[in-house]
Amino acid sequence: MTNYISLAEAAELLPTRPAACTVWRWCTKGLYVRRTGQVVRLRCVFIGRKMFTTPDSVEEFIHRLTAARMGRYEPVIDRKRPPHGHEPLSQAEVDEILREAGI
Repeated sequence: MTNYISLAEAAELLPTRPAACTVWRWCTKGLYVRRTGQVVRLRCVFIGRKMFTTPDSVEEFIHRLTAARMGRYEPVIDRKRPPHGHEPLSQAEVDEILREAGI
């Protein structure tokens, strides 16, 4: 089973010790990086009414945010539906994306 932690525990993992509400905002709204135009979000899950994340997700968030701020564009595909006006991906395209992501 995955090691889920609360948002307050996630805040304690970071050297700046942000407030839990800041971590919540990173999950729900993300951080906009003007240089690349990316919005980087911290991955989270809901269990009942509470929001949780994982230490691995916090680490991934730090790396994606750093990459975006350094000017490297690293898109994360986590949509269930394509954007308006785009055709759905074929099964071969989905398989290729998952293979590249190591899933």
